[in-house]
Amino acid sequence: MHIDDLAELKQDAIDKIIFHATPRAVLDRVGPWVLERGEGAYLYDADGREYLDALSGGVFAVLAGYGREEIARAMYEQAQTLPYTSPYATTSAVAVDLARKLAEVTPGDLSASFFCNSGSEAVEAAIKLAHHYHEAAGEGRRYKVVSLRRAYHGTTMGALSATGWSPGFGFFRRAADPVVPGAGYASAMPPYCLRCEFGLTFPSCGLICATTIEQAILGSDPELVSCVIVEPVMGTAGCIVPPPGYLAKVREICDRYGILLIADEVVCGFGRTGSWFGVDHFDVVPDIMVVAKGLTADTHRWRLPSPGTGSRRRSPSSS
Repeated sequence: MHIDDLAELKQDAIDKIIFHATPRAVLDRVGPWVLERGEGAYLYDADGREYLDALSGGVFAVLAGYGREEIARAMYEQAQTLPYTSPYATTSAVAVDLARKLAEVTPGDLSASFFCNSGSEAVEAAIKLAHHYHEAAGEGRRYKVVSLRRAYHGTTMGALSATGWSPGFGFFRRAADPVVPGAGYASAMPPYCLRCEFGLTFPSCGLICATTIEQAILGSDPELVSCVIVEPVMGTAGCIVPPPGYLAKVREICDRYGILLIADEVVCGFGRTGSWFGVDHFDVVPDIMVVAKGLTADTHRWRLPSPGTGSRRRSPSSS
């Protein structure tokens, strides 16, 4: 695209586009950043400057780099052949092929895929699926969600409700509060050893941060809690890696109360931690795993035995 009048284009961008997280006052002062093209790991703006894209698209979404002809060609050919199928009752050979390949690399017995449009939408779908599972299992209405402070799970209303307060993302919550009134969201402390909220050190701390998840469950009525959602590595919070044993303890707590564990792998999945998924480093298999950016087409996946088989983990109240 040839830009004849860059100043006019920038002003129209300010006037006609609502930017996701940049205040109008900032745009008026410094102008928008107009990108023109990308090649490999580099971006080029309309002013002719070259940048090394160290954040993979700014939101960790371009793992394969820019200008990949084989990817563009595959997209073009699929758009020509069959651009869309309704997810209600139809599918396609390429969708089944992708689901098969995902089943080969995901941990444990995760084997089925539900395809969405974005990471936020996938988080929403995962939470809804957890609610539906408990109802289908005959456990009644379990709808409450436990997440971590400083966590980031998306900016749609349900995902934002699970996003914890943090210095960097408080403005998302302030702009939307009350997010989902009556939805029953509770928060626990993050596994942030560098700046432990309790002033303790690992391992003498006894993983007290994981214990706060159980406290949040007990404070919300365990029989009403549907799921616990965590990032195996908390990316947006500052790449917080949990200490050894943390995720295993969270898994054990969820099992104790018959609560589903959702692993949000949107940021750290598909090789970013040196393994296929963040949970692989901790030998923990979640019930539901959300992936998105690293796949470049968003999806969320789950592992659930059929409620009708009686193979569902039983909570203390039903045993």
